[in-house]
Amino acid sequence: MSRKTRSTLRYLAAAVTTACLLLGTNISNELAHAATPACSPYAFSNVGLSGGIALNTCSRIVQLTSPGSSVSDDEPSLAPNGQNVAFRRFTNNVSEIFTVSTSGGTPFQVTHLGTENTEQPSWSPDSTQILFNGIASPADLHKTIYKVMADGSGLTVIGEGEHPVWCHNGRMAFAYQPELSPTREIHVVNSDGGNELVLTNGAGDSDPAWSPDCRYIFFDRWAPATGSAQIFTVPVTGGQPTQLTVNATGLDLNPSISNNWTMAFVHTPDGANPQIYLQWLGSASAVAQPATSQDDFWPSFSPGDGSVSAPVGFPIAVGDTQLEAFGGGDSYGSGEGAGGYTPDTNIKTNRCHRSPSSYQQIVADRLGYKLRFHACSGAVINDFYAPWIKNHSGAPNDGEIGQLDWLNSKIKLAMISVSGNDAHFPDVIQGCYLRDQSIFPTCESLYGSRVKRWISQIEQSGELVALYRNIKARVAPGAKILINEYPRFFRLNPTSACNAGGMVFRASDQRWINDSILRLDEIIASAAHKAGVTPVGTYDAFDGHELCSRQPWMNGLILDVNKSYRQQSFHPNALGYFAEAKLNLRKLGIK
Repeated sequence: MSRKTRSTLRYLAAAVTTACLLLGTNISNELAHAATPACSPYAFSNVGLSGGIALNTCSRIVQLTSPGSSVSDDEPSLAPNGQNVAFRRFTNNVSEIFTVSTSGGTPFQVTHLGTENTEQPSWSPDSTQILFNGIASPADLHKTIYKVMADGSGLTVIGEGEHPVWCHNGRMAFAYQPELSPTREIHVVNSDGGNELVLTNGAGDSDPAWSPDCRYIFFDRWAPATGSAQIFTVPVTGGQPTQLTVNATGLDLNPSISNNWTMAFVHTPDGANPQIYLQWLGSASAVAQPATSQDDFWPSFSPGDGSVSAPVGFPIAVGDTQLEAFGGGDSYGSGEGAGGYTPDTNIKTNRCHRSPSSYQQIVADRLGYKLRFHACSGAVINDFYAPWIKNHSGAPNDGEIGQLDWLNSKIKLAMISVSGNDAHFPDVIQGCYLRDQSIFPTCESLYGSRVKRWISQIEQSGELVALYRNIKARVAPGAKILINEYPRFFRLNPTSACNAGGMVFRASDQRWINDSILRLDEIIASAAHKAGVTPVGTYDAFDGHELCSRQPWMNGLILDVNKSYRQQSFHPNALGYFAEAKLNLRKLGIK
């Protein structure tokens, strides 16, 4: 790669080719996007044009440095007083920290470490000192944090870490990678070095930035499994990070937050062609907009002073690159049996039991899609149309409406699991458990003819074909629609009884249940083909991990304290849903 590409982060260095990064930019194109609502000036690294530092004043782009072909300037930091920009200058494989006035002029060299590369400068709240970190080599995990006066005096070692940033209350945030650890963490510490907190421990959390009120840290998180990066925020008191951007095919990096709560970040839609985007954080409907043309990095607003409160409802998940998925259907879509259900779907008035371990949620997370998650335990085909969805006791589930009403043209992926309840499978299994075995020695003897009739009615009614076509008509053109079948409960051709959590199935009943599931799956697949959507064959998804195997991927009988049958019985566990998620991802060409 060329020297100028060093302004990218470690992710971009691997993802962007030299040819892409050397494409030129056009100042007039940048000016066309420069004025945005409630604009605040920001500095950025203009790699494609000159390898220098530029300033967007909200009315024009001012080129502050143009170092030439043998030198590159990047990683700018705009001072709180708006008068200077600190940046890294790379020359002959060694970098030092420089500053330049926002009114132009000759850059001033602040550091003279010589043998140690320096990077990632940021200003103190009073604009008199600069934090930065030094690295002896790119492989050095233990980077050193320094502070120095803006005139170059008073160089002091602070500690270990990288990308240190001050907030106006004196607290410092930084990223840190423990030795021999695959994680990179975001830390915050008081100005005196006390009360150090570890806020995150993601696989690649870096580039922290403060909110204007010093109550939140923004950072980018690298996902090794996908090779993508997204922007998150987390309270400085700790807690679950909130994902703010979703970029399924590229990288979102380098967040910087203005005093009016506008976020600037670098967005690469395909791992290349990076641009700076601006996103106001006060509305879920606000859309991130490109502020520059390609090959621009490291946006830096002047740090906030806390005079503007956080927008009502912040944090709100945002991101113009976010694609949407829909998860619909019954318990095999909602994640019944995996546990960890969302609180609003695990109460007396709503038993939809939506779990983050559902295959639908796993697939959406893997792709970086926002999931419209409305699969509901107990749902039947008609619940896609009905004004409400009833739970297993027949009472309406609070807050639920017909599932088709959640579909729109933004949805690029729909995942559906439905018709098992139309075939009365849960009622059949529960009835088998409760049956009088002196009268009905086998489950098939009690339900065989009825199950055959129910499955036949599903096929003859054409309801599945109509439903799939209705879904196809409501989502985005070209959206992928995955129709999941149902996994068999038992091993193929069993010859001995199976005790599944205290409920014993004769070998003949195991074969009958497997055969009934297979017949329904055949009808589901046929309907999917007729509707022009994609069936996902899951009949053998649990092969080797059926009920009564050494490590089953499905729950057997589960009873409550009163020995009553619980709806989690005979549903996949978290491992089962993960196996189903892998089959769905393969249908999308993802291993």
